Amino acid sequence: MNTIQQIAGAIGTAVAISLISVGNHAFMETAIDPTNPVNDSLALIAGVQTSFVFAFVVALVGLPLAFFIKRVQVGNHHPNRWRGNGCYCLMRTFGRMPAKMDFIDFIDMESI
Repeated sequence: MNTIQQIAGAIGTAVAISLISVGNHAFMETAIDPTNPVNDSLALIAGVQTSFVFAFVVALVGLPLAFFIKRVQVGNHHPNRWRGNGCYCLMRTFGRMPAKMDFIDFIDMESI
């Protein structure tokens, strides 16, 4: 996962929680008897519903846009580059593959 995905996930979670709070507060303002304990759970349901409706609208907007995203091919192909992430990290560190390197000497980043 790259950084922008993590930041977008954190922002999305914060927006969803904020919408739950807004929906909860809006329900309690319109409730006939806000002191009734049943209204607490109904307010939570209303808040979650508000959050899910917003997420559904974002998904509906994002789905057609996803078909227009183009995959970018990175042209940084080293002729001695092995496909595993562990060797690639070592190659970037040393500039080339060490002459006496076993496969046990590196950590494959995908297996962690």
